[in-house]
Amino acid sequence: VDFRRSVFIFLSNSGSQKINSYMYEQWKLGKRREDVTIKELDLYLSWSAYNGREGALWHSDLIRHHLIDYFIPFLPMERQHIKQCAAAEMQSQGLQVTEKVLTAVADEHVYWPANEGLYVTSGCKKVRSKLDVVSDY
Repeated sequence: VDFRRSVFIFLSNSGSQKINSYMYEQWKLGKRREDVTIKELDLYLSWSAYNGREGALWHSDLIRHHLIDYFIPFLPMERQHIKQCAAAEMQSQGLQVTEKVLTAVADEHVYWPANEGLYVTSGCKKVRSKLDVVSDY
């Protein structure tokens, strides 16, 4: 196998705290999540991947020799994204999607910062179980 023409995808949550902090600061400045570019986050991602002792890329030759072309961030999810996940889950189960149920599922999640309730702490991982909780709607 010739690895020179290969694409490797590494998934990691390295740098997630820095990304989340950056996103929160941008939100406080009035910038929407959709308007943040990868270029803005690239410095945070590469630094965290290289210097984060908890990650597999800590002081990695891949980063040191600039062999990684892109770091793609997993941005924190907002309430609207939980509703989208819930709608997709309901459709996959053949259920009728209603705003009442979507709101109830979103309300079951925990958000941070506590005083703002902006980002969900668990992403869409818990949508199915939360949907079961509110299924009597």
